Amino acid sequence: MASSDASVRLQVLGPLRIWRDGAELDAGPPQQAYLLAVLLARAGEPVSIGELVDLIWAENVPASAVNILQKYAGALRRLLEPALAAREPGSYLRRRGSAYLFEAAPGTLDIVRFRELVDAAEGRVAERQPAAALDGYLEAVGLWQGSAGDGVAYGSTGMAIFAGLDDEFHQACVAAAELATRLGRPQRVLPSLHMAARMAPLHERVQASLIAALAAAGQPAEALWVFRTVRARLAEELAVAPGPALVAAHLRVLERAPAEGMPSEPPAVPPTGAPTADCLVGRAEELAVARHAVESALAGSTGLVLVEGEPGVGKTRLLEAAGAAANRQGALVVWGRCLEGDGTPSMWPWSQVLGALLDDVPAAARGEWQAGNSVVSSRRAGTRRRCCRTAASGSASSSRPWRSSVRCRRGDLWCSSSTTSSGPMPPRWICSAT
Repeated sequence: MASSDASVRLQVLGPLRIWRDGAELDAGPPQQAYLLAVLLARAGEPVSIGELVDLIWAENVPASAVNILQKYAGALRRLLEPALAAREPGSYLRRRGSAYLFEAAPGTLDIVRFRELVDAAEGRVAERQPAAALDGYLEAVGLWQGSAGDGVAYGSTGMAIFAGLDDEFHQACVAAAELATRLGRPQRVLPSLHMAARMAPLHERVQASLIAALAAAGQPAEALWVFRTVRARLAEELAVAPGPALVAAHLRVLERAPAEGMPSEPPAVPPTGAPTADCLVGRAEELAVARHAVESALAGSTGLVLVEGEPGVGKTRLLEAAGAAANRQGALVVWGRCLEGDGTPSMWPWSQVLGALLDDVPAAARGEWQAGNSVVSSRRAGTRRRCCRTAASGSASSSRPWRSSVRCRRGDLWCSSSTTSSGPMPPRWICSAT
């Protein structure tokens, strides 16, 4: 067991730092510092020499790798315990068969203390002691000074180790934010949430927690700024729309805004099935083509994109992403889908599209429109829409063939479809935006 003497302190929740008897020490060469950081991150867990060699050297393992590793371990032992006799096992850095293990004495290592505090806070939550739980979470997240292992020269093979520690911090921040907001003390968690948001700019739950906490703390303008920044970052870097957590946080800010004198803005609710940061990989070129068509249409020109391919290649997912991008630019995005098998009603996709357009009309105007008035007006996101209904050519009771057409317009963009069929004749719908 490691000594209970706390004269040695180590930090890995942020830059790697070492203190002995109050004096800060240099961890040594980059590879030696990396070895120590890995063992601290995995404190209490034996790490095999083979894994350590892979982590340090990856594909460029020298023939003397094991000997170099043993040299680094010996130097770290002497750094932590300079009075240690030669070949003594030491109190902290120990050899376990073909593995190395770091044993942390109480009060020695920040990651051990962090986990103890989080476990205790979770216990307080289970015991329905939210105030005590919040205190525990805040003490835990207060130990962090930045990204785990910050400044240590580790490669891609070691990234997951330190990213896993960061994720523990993010989860604790989210839990603390929920408690702080519920208890009416959101200011207490803001410093840690700001740090977590800087560490993980694309982590939607962290960003959503920051937005909610800022709004609860009486800072709705900053909350909206954070949302807009994250939304733009997701669109630019991942080509995705905000996910449910961000959308819900945004809506809560907007609900608070009128009461606090803030200017209102339309909620950023993505269309059903809009992709989030967890999907749509490897379609940047195709998505750029779709975006160009949308931008061309919104600029007053025309835009048409046809997507084809074998089942399962991602056609729908691509269109969902393009629809999300169009939605963010103020377009009304509606969907029409064919049914599997025979018996699909005539014009069924267009019926779905027109039904969605009708739902976009305010209830009062919708009643007049359905009653047959020729023109009604509505507004959505500052755009005036005129919708009218006329009968298709022919008799509604006739079973003779008839021709139906549908046209939809936004600016100078028109989509049209024309079908010849037989049986009872549906009405013809025309929707235009000016």
